[in-house]
Amino acid sequence: KVVITATLKSYLTNIAIINDSYTIESNREGAFYGTGTVINVLKDDEVVKTYILVVKADVNGDGVCDVLDYQEIENFNGGLTGFSDYNMIAADLNNDGTIDDLDTELFAELLNND
Repeated sequence: KVVITATLKSYLTNIAIINDSYTIESNREGAFYGTGTVINVLKDDEVVKTYILVVKADVNGDGVCDVLDYQEIENFNGGLTGFSDYNMIAADLNNDGTIDDLDTELFAELLNND
């Protein structure tokens, strides 16, 4: 199990427009930030930019990369479930544009290395 413990602020350090005159809000305050987390950048209480967070291997968006995410990939490959665009990006571990057995193998390696 890989736990994603980064704070929302650490994700935003790469967003150049964040400074003293901007604020941020998220749909997951106080929780792990995983795939699908919505991050809004506000100026004067008005949303000026929205980001959707994608964390590789966090397929189900709970902020933890574990066997539940592996099962989501297996279910997708078996035709039992569909993915949003964000889940697809998170599950495509080799970045080839498809979710297949190679992604499942890479995920198993990730879990076994923890």
